[in-house]
Amino acid sequence: MHDGFRFRGTLGPGYVSYGEGNSNLHGLAGASGIYLGTTLPPSLGLGGSLSITLAPAAGYDGTGGATYRLALITLGPYVDYYFRPRGGLHALGTAGFAVLDVVDTQFDEGYDLTGFSLGAGLGYDFWVGSEASLGVLGRVQYAHFDSEYLIAPTMELSFVWQ
Repeated sequence: MHDGFRFRGTLGPGYVSYGEGNSNLHGLAGASGIYLGTTLPPSLGLGGSLSITLAPAAGYDGTGGATYRLALITLGPYVDYYFRPRGGLHALGTAGFAVLDVVDTQFDEGYDLTGFSLGAGLGYDFWVGSEASLGVLGRVQYAHFDSEYLIAPTMELSFVWQ
């Protein structure tokens, strides 16, 4: 049953698209997250989350090889709703503070941006013990920085202890 203290750890591949003005960086990424909180009866999880999405070689359309390293770090609250108290299907929502580190890998120069993020996910957890489950989580994260934004869809494996 989904109740009491909960820990969720996630890890998986993804994709990022970062827009600044008329140009757009995009590339493959890796994502990870830590979610700590509690589950209120019958099946509503609440707590705090920290996620990191890293794209080590994002590039512009048609630039012939210029690459950038993008690192998005978000911190904030989450809500995780299980559709059945003993079931595995759940919907996740996040909001919070976002930091984006952008580095031109050719010149090793970069800048940081701060803003806010919103995220949504849908997943399924399979019970592997009385308090533990393994699952998959499809997640989309949007981060906004003044006139710039980043969108990151990911597919993550998750481990939950509750």
